Amino acid sequence: MPLPRMRIRTKIVITITALVILIFALFITIVHRHIASALMTEIQRSGMAVTATFSRMATPFILASDYISVLDTAKFVLADSDIQAISIWSADGHLWLSTHGDAPRQLERQTHHELVIENREPQQRQLRRDGRSYLEITAPIVALNKVRYLLTVEYALTSLDRQLRAVRREIGLLSIGMVLLAVGLGMALSRLITAPIQALRVGTQALTKGNLDVRIAPVSDDEIGDLAEAFNQMAATLRNELRDRRQAEQALRDHRDQLEQRVTERTAELQQVVGDLRHEIIERKIAENRRTNLEARLQRAQKMEAIGTLAGGVAHDLNNILSAIVTYPDLLLMQLPEESPMAKSLATIRESGLKAGAIVQDLLTLARRGVTTREVLDLTQLIESEIDSPEFRQLMAEHPRVALETDLDTDLPAIEGSRVHIAKALLNLAANAVEAIERGGCLKIATKEVRCQAAMGGYEKIPPGNYVVLTIEDDGMGIEALALDRIFEPFYTTKTMGRSGTGLGMAVVWGTVKDHGGFIDIQSSVGKGTCFQLYLPASRKSRLPEDRPLPVAAYMGRGEAVLVVDDVAEQREIAGQILSALGYQVTTADNGEAAVAYLDAHPVDLAIIDMLMPPGIDGLETYRRIARRRPGQKAIIVSGYSPSERVRQAQRLGAGCFVQKPYRMETLGIAVRRELDGKESLDDAATI
Repeated sequence: MPLPRMRIRTKIVITITALVILIFALFITIVHRHIASALMTEIQRSGMAVTATFSRMATPFILASDYISVLDTAKFVLADSDIQAISIWSADGHLWLSTHGDAPRQLERQTHHELVIENREPQQRQLRRDGRSYLEITAPIVALNKVRYLLTVEYALTSLDRQLRAVRREIGLLSIGMVLLAVGLGMALSRLITAPIQALRVGTQALTKGNLDVRIAPVSDDEIGDLAEAFNQMAATLRNELRDRRQAEQALRDHRDQLEQRVTERTAELQQVVGDLRHEIIERKIAENRRTNLEARLQRAQKMEAIGTLAGGVAHDLNNILSAIVTYPDLLLMQLPEESPMAKSLATIRESGLKAGAIVQDLLTLARRGVTTREVLDLTQLIESEIDSPEFRQLMAEHPRVALETDLDTDLPAIEGSRVHIAKALLNLAANAVEAIERGGCLKIATKEVRCQAAMGGYEKIPPGNYVVLTIEDDGMGIEALALDRIFEPFYTTKTMGRSGTGLGMAVVWGTVKDHGGFIDIQSSVGKGTCFQLYLPASRKSRLPEDRPLPVAAYMGRGEAVLVVDDVAEQREIAGQILSALGYQVTTADNGEAAVAYLDAHPVDLAIIDMLMPPGIDGLETYRRIARRRPGQKAIIVSGYSPSERVRQAQRLGAGCFVQKPYRMETLGIAVRRELDGKESLDDAATI
């Protein structure tokens, strides 16, 4: 039901009266709360003081169990205060003494009491019982640093309630007077306001009907008169704005049409920009992925380089040590008849030294210094020869449940490289494959030619070119994805420690392929098998016929003078004995400076110079100084490392072939004889 219409005078009276009542009520509420709070604070302060005083007075009597003295003290406190009851409880909640006859025998422990015991500070709370309000103060009684009793004092709040009722009566009388005053004030104000408002109402009704020429005569010089003047100005302004608005609406319609056209054009431009931005984001993501992959490969390459450097140093030292084991049996066998019982033992020592040298070659391959000779090879013939080798037959005999399948292309282009290293890589991969086949399966070895017109992805990116591909595939347990990332790291293995090998097999495979300029691709699935593919660059050269072993007489000396330069005494002795046994006149020098000084006074037919001779000058600098003093001096470079750039610099200066330690008598004898006789060019015999 709608409310009846009210005149503005009535509204003013009601509004002013209500506002005054509201403000006064708020004031009264604040004052009442303030008074109540002040009274309660005073009672609490007084109660805490009385409680503290009683606690100090009664504590000695309580601890002495003197009930009479405690009661006398309590009666003294109760005589002249609002205290209703005093109770003393033991720490475990049993009533010890109370002035209230109805006190319970057991204290109901609450959080209030727990705080007193924990903090050892008095606590207070308000209670309401039997329609009356009480203030309960609980204090601890401490002895020997432990709360022994709890003291509770109850204050009646009757006087507080009485004072608050008196305050409320006075406030009620004052409120009635304020209401009467507000009604009278509202009626007086309404008479001054309603007349001008009535004039404004009439003018507003005319304005709403479209009469923009209406005006109101000011009836006073106050804000009401200002309001009338403002109304007249508003009417004039509305009339002018209506005219301007009609003109602006037409201009706005014209501008809207132009804006729609420009928005359409701008939207098309933004769509193009968004497309370009999306393409750029994709390219950046691709570039970021490439950068991440390159960083991972760089870290792996740096790790391999560091380990390779260490392996190269170890291999160099081992080659020096193995020289005696490989060489002395040859010298001794020359001095013994074939039927000597020691011949077989010496041959065994020599073969053991050669096997140790093969392990050293693995270390050199790991150091990327292992390919010492390069020849034109037919990969299919090499694989067939290796499959028919005793080592491969022994490997297959140890795994009788593994079948061998071959698919070898007999019409492959040649490759250039080291027969020994490629055969070693094949044997390592085959050994891993058969060990991965636990319950019987198949080992597949295949060769084929692949012509890459564009770069191929895989384990590593394979650039365009012609390749001869060696494939070793098994249907064994496969390799997990995490292991594939580290499979070529030296000494990394997923096999049981000590099961087989030296831990360098896959690292040797990687080093061999990289030394041959090739690439590796791997496909593996756990439980289904693994396929390794070695991509070796094809060569346009034709394969040369194999060299046949030469008899000792073919490389015997004819009394030529040879200077052996080596910083290791054992190496000088080994080379000297070999060359002496072959019929040469041998002189030795323990460093490059001594060799240069010797050649200044004594010409020789050939100098055999070690490449590394710390702490003095190395083989390159030694030969450079010799060549300045004796142009055309024939020389051979030897080292436990593979040929380095400094070796090639020495060869460009005029030095002959390179011989790697440990060398056999046949190897060194052939190199010396060829260098003295000049039967081969440096290009054809750069390394022996």
